[in-house]
Amino acid sequence: MPQYQHHHEEVQDIMSKMPHWIVRRGITLLFAVVMLLFAGAYFIHYPDVITTQVNITSANPPVKIVAQTSGKISELFVQNNAAVRENAPIYILENAARYNDIRLLQTLLNQLDTSFNLAPTLRRFNFAQPLQLGALQGGYAALYQAVNQYLFFTDKHFTTQKVAQLQSQLTTQHQLNEELQRKDVMLQQQLMLEQKRFKIDSQLAREKVIAPLELDNSKRQLLDKQMTADATRANLLQNKLQQTEYLKTITDLQQQSLQQENDLQQKVREQVKQLQGQLEVWEQQYLVKSPVAGKVSFFKFWKAHQFVSSGEAVLMIVPPVQHYVAKATLPVFGAGKVKKGQKVLIKLSAYPFREFGMIRGNISNVSAVALDTAYAMDIQLANGLLTTAQRQIPSQPQLPGIAEVLTNDMSILERLFYSLRPSRY
Repeated sequence: MPQYQHHHEEVQDIMSKMPHWIVRRGITLLFAVVMLLFAGAYFIHYPDVITTQVNITSANPPVKIVAQTSGKISELFVQNNAAVRENAPIYILENAARYNDIRLLQTLLNQLDTSFNLAPTLRRFNFAQPLQLGALQGGYAALYQAVNQYLFFTDKHFTTQKVAQLQSQLTTQHQLNEELQRKDVMLQQQLMLEQKRFKIDSQLAREKVIAPLELDNSKRQLLDKQMTADATRANLLQNKLQQTEYLKTITDLQQQSLQQENDLQQKVREQVKQLQGQLEVWEQQYLVKSPVAGKVSFFKFWKAHQFVSSGEAVLMIVPPVQHYVAKATLPVFGAGKVKKGQKVLIKLSAYPFREFGMIRGNISNVSAVALDTAYAMDIQLANGLLTTAQRQIPSQPQLPGIAEVLTNDMSILERLFYSLRPSRY
């Protein structure tokens, strides 16, 4: 009984003592913490990241020049780091032709190929000058022969002389025609007078005023005038027919001349085309040109009379302005989240991102069909090779790395909800 009373007093002592403030505010504080966690889970967002391999390449990469033919360099036209235009000569190999003569021939062929009328261009060129063309000498000789035939025909003017003679005869015939027309007019007038006279004599003969012999004379004179008028008319028609023949002959000669000139001109053009083809073959064998405009970068020191082997890399042409594109392979898993326009962060393998930063980009295209369990993805670089750390990456043909595609931007609360939501079958 005394022990029970002692415990009762202890309980009364505890119950009569006021609780600490933490205990008093515990529920409120716990509720506030829970609400803050929910608020943070609602407002804090971060995207899903899909990682894939990427390779940045230049849209107009440097072009490597490889020797197609073995031989000694006859002349080197450029120096290292020199700027060249497209199709500019780089070097020429030793051969039987003289390059200045080749260039002179090329200029002539280009002019003839674009000329509508060949004669002025052919007359300006001095075909008599000796040209050292090597393997092209035979083609040039064939062109020279065709040119001589064409110029001989156009310079001699055989057809022009024949046409001039016919034109002179035609003028004479025209004058004769005018004379015959005047004579015909006069004869017609005389014929009318003779007809009137014969009519009067016929009336007089019927009235027995004149003898029949006089009427016969009158009729004979009328018939003579009629025959003369008819002969003049016949001569007039014959003259017009002759004029028509002259005109036809002139037209035929002019057409024949034009056709012959066209044939000779066509022969010249055919020789030009053949020689241009031979020139292209010669250039492929001996002359190396720059395929693009840019800066020359030799792989080693080169000079004249140095031997170059077929297949040997000689130099690189680096375009002055380069545009870069990023190509990536997107795995099938999670590919449905990737859409055009989403942001991409690229970490280059050769440049640690913690030191150099990352390259920003946006998805410009995703292939509609997967190939070998992966989609092809194009990434447009936002600032070229400038990184987030404001570091400019040097130009290179290829820059491999890792691409992080930032997809769905969801809050922590949404992610918790999706993870707790039961799957539906």
